[in-house]
Parts: sequence; C-alpha cells; structure tokens
Amino acid sequence: MKTVVLSKDELIELLDQRLEYAISKIDLTEKSKKQDDKLLTRHDVAQLFGVTLVTVNEWCKKEILITHRMNSRVYFYKSEVMDALNSRTQINKR
Repeated sequence: MKTVVLSKDELIELLDQRLEYAISKIDLTEKSKKQDDKLLTRHDVAQLFGVTLVTVNEWCKKEILITHRMNSRVYFYKSEVMDALNSRTQINKR
C-alpha cells in the first residue's frame, strides 16, 4: 500500500470536487416538484376526471392511483394523478 501525503488545502479541494460531482448527480427538480405539488382529495380527483367516488376507489384498489394517507384521510399528489392519466392514455392508444 502506498501512502499519499496531502496538505489540508489539497484535501479540502479534493473533497469539494467530489461533493460537487455527487450533488450534480442528484435530481433536485423531482424533489422540488414534490414540495410544490398540490394535494388532491378523492372528491378533487373525481371532479378532475368526471367520475364517481366509487370509480376513484376502484382505481385505488387496482393501484392505478397512488394514495397518500394522513391520519384517516386519503390524498393524491396532482402530478402523480396526471402521470397515471397519461400512462393509461398511452396504453389505451396501442
């Protein structure tokens, strides 16, 4: 094994470069998108699609929509609902 001697400044520079590289690989847009995303209730989703609450419940059971529970209530992220709509639409077009 070879020993490498670095000064404090060289070590800091090396760590800074590695940190910048690691940060550049993280997709920060996805995280900020989630933070700004609007939460929808079951009623909101039903109105958005023009369907009944029974249909929304069926979509949840079939895992078409991703649910997020807070206490006893069920919510949906609008972006996830729209992604589900887009993916289902593309499947039906085939």
